[in-house]
Amino acid sequence: MSEQAGLETPLYAVNGQRRLSMRDLLAGQQALISQKLVPRLDGQGRVVAMEILNNNYAVSNLIRLLKLEQIYSQLQSRTRDIPEERMLTLERSLALLVRQKLVTPAEAQKWANHSAAFLDELQRAE
Repeated sequence: MSEQAGLETPLYAVNGQRRLSMRDLLAGQQALISQKLVPRLDGQGRVVAMEILNNNYAVSNLIRLLKLEQIYSQLQSRTRDIPEERMLTLERSLALLVRQKLVTPAEAQKWANHSAAFLDELQRAE
């Protein structure tokens, strides 16, 4: 299923009546948080790596226009600007966990959505 089709897929209530699409739900959100639980370096469970996307005007507009392929670049470009608008890529979160010695670089790379972006963040974090 494409990202656009996923946004338009209706969500159904218990009685089977159409309620909202994912696009409808995203329109009212301030932020979206995605997380992955990554095995810890010490073997004692897992640690959370997360991606935070603030639903600012630019992101809302991209969702409305179904230009989802541009959202990741918006996410990357907003990681160092105004603190209230700061976003976090999964790759940066994983690099920070490596720097804190909570996960190994190889394990973190396995969980990254964009391996090259993770390696860039890992070099930047050192």
